[in-house]
Amino acid sequence: MSIHPVDRHVGERIRARRKEIGISQQALAEKLGLTFQQVQKYERGMNRVSASKLYETAQVLSVSIEWFFLGLDTPELMPAQRLIPDPMAGLDRDQRKAVENLIKTLAKSN
Repeated sequence: MSIHPVDRHVGERIRARRKEIGISQQALAEKLGLTFQQVQKYERGMNRVSASKLYETAQVLSVSIEWFFLGLDTPELMPAQRLIPDPMAGLDRDQRKAVENLIKTLAKSN
């Protein structure tokens, strides 16, 4: 089983913040009602953090939930479909058809 890049990133952010404020895995685990082994697995990305536990973690570490996801806009972590926006977004059916016809015409001329 491979570790998902998002889980790894969130875990790294948990670890970085925990160290920044100077608390141990054990202390964080106690505040979250977990074992230190579970915190260790979160930090390594081996276990996915549930939404409710991420919320609690954010409170304990005094950060917003969004903070855990900062830096995820890098291409290697984003789903491929998000890398290229739909160039036809916002066009109605007639406009889409016109663009498609233009592309076909341009393709034939090459």
